[in-house]
Amino acid sequence: MTERYAEAERVGINVAATRRALHISLLIILIPTLALILYFKYQNRTAPSLTVSSSQLVLSAAGRRVVSRRDVVSVRLESAWPAALADAARATQGDELKRELALNDGRRAMVFATLGAPPFVVITTQRGLVVFNAADPARTTAMYREIARAWPDLV
Repeated sequence: MTERYAEAERVGINVAATRRALHISLLIILIPTLALILYFKYQNRTAPSLTVSSSQLVLSAAGRRVVSRRDVVSVRLESAWPAALADAARATQGDELKRELALNDGRRAMVFATLGAPPFVVITTQRGLVVFNAADPARTTAMYREIARAWPDLV
């Protein structure tokens, strides 16, 4: 034991118990924090899931986004990254982009995309764009067809 520990023991502080309590406290904080970090990393890597009804589209990818049908102007399947988002793609590190972006014209874009895996479903709304895809092009095409079946007048 060092001199400081001996002094603490003399004044009635149980150093071993205090250290043990500190270690337990750190574990209580660090384990849930690590679990949350891993959860959010996993959420960002999952492919988007899509539910379409006659009144809305629900996109679940790193969160849940609801797009009302009455706000939608058009829906298209593009084989290249949308030109309106070119700056965002250049500023992105890695190949996944899942966030809300400001467009040059003042509108907003919600993006859930793997950049190197075209095609991209692009939904133009009155407020901006919603762009998404899956890492598998066949899955992206299937999601587009699902929207086209539900909203044929917007495709």
